[in-house]
Amino acid sequence: MVLSDDGGELTDGGAQLLQRFGVAPVPKTKSRRVYCRPCLDWSERRYHVAGFVGAEICRCCLERGWLTRMRDTRALQLTPEGRSGLAETFGVQLIADENRRVLRRA
Repeated sequence: MVLSDDGGELTDGGAQLLQRFGVAPVPKTKSRRVYCRPCLDWSERRYHVAGFVGAEICRCCLERGWLTRMRDTRALQLTPEGRSGLAETFGVQLIADENRRVLRRA
């Protein structure tokens, strides 16, 4: 995935990886939703992938049980299966930040 201030796009390799993961690289219907772009989270002040691609990644993680929704909030919780799945699938190792109780990429 290549992200810039103007938006983002999937590389051929990125599209193939996400397809194997279960992400549809192209919307099935016409949508006004942005395809892919970086978005600064207002509460955590960290970037995440927004738009269709980000929503698809989130959907797949929820379906696999890697993330669960926290009751009465928009927050998501990473499960132990998600921690190992992210490491095995994407090479992402996360460590706990004791001060903020959030996970950071190692």
